[in-house]
Amino acid sequence: MLLVVSRWLLSGIGFNYQLQNKLGFNALLRNVNNFFSYYTTAYSGNFFDNVRLRSHYFSSLDSYIFIVILLLVVVYIFYLILKNKIKKISIIFLSSVLLYIFFMLFYNGEEYHYRYLLPFFMPSCFLIVLAIEQLPQLKLRKYLSIFLTIYAAFSLICGVIFYKDIFPRLSDAYTEVERIQFLGELLNKHDIKCVYALDWLTSQHIDYFIPEVTVRHQEIDPRRPQDSYTTDSYRQANGCALVGLWYQIPLFSSLYKLEEIYVVSNRYVVHLYPQREDLLELNIELTN
Repeated sequence: MLLVVSRWLLSGIGFNYQLQNKLGFNALLRNVNNFFSYYTTAYSGNFFDNVRLRSHYFSSLDSYIFIVILLLVVVYIFYLILKNKIKKISIIFLSSVLLYIFFMLFYNGEEYHYRYLLPFFMPSCFLIVLAIEQLPQLKLRKYLSIFLTIYAAFSLICGVIFYKDIFPRLSDAYTEVERIQFLGELLNKHDIKCVYALDWLTSQHIDYFIPEVTVRHQEIDPRRPQDSYTTDSYRQANGCALVGLWYQIPLFSSLYKLEEIYVVSNRYVVHLYPQREDLLELNIELTN
């Protein structure tokens, strides 16, 4: 009853939502095979939205260590369950970890697989700490606590160093809001009314900060389906732009000459008036 009322209310206010379990059993085997790879990338931070960035040896090592520790802890917790020596709080956190993994085996689509695994981290940490507290030997607990402290420091250092390497700090002193305002000024200067964004997050930012421009990304967004149709209809009568992020410069340079590409505040890459053939080559799902 609650589900029916909720859907009726959401439909009444025009809210579009994605159906859960959208992958079903067809992708289950693929997700089982890829889960380890996805999580090591998510934990290392070597990604932006759904794009995997270049890996670093130490950040990858950091991820592998965490996964190995967690697997050993899960085995030990099951051992305690068989011996009937488990604490209820450990069962709660073990359940939260395993249920989250089970859920992601059905929902872990390519556009979500890194950032949607991040909530898995906190209950896993609590589970590791609880497992160490339940070790029978005091000396072993002491040594493992020292090891985890050293590992936590190593993980923190990796996060600080490789964050700066993957997302280099720009020295122009502009904020991210100012950068997207510069993008808006470029679009307005060329009387651009619609944008095709090559990243879902970019399309969201443009929608929020440049409301006079209609925007969509490659797929028809189930939360804003009308924007896909509006953008495609505008394309036939008005000038559109293709907008990407800095890591997509090689993609732009493979399609266009350098003089046909704008780089805005070292963040956004823009090509004005893309042809329909270009959009199709970029796997944009056009509605007309």
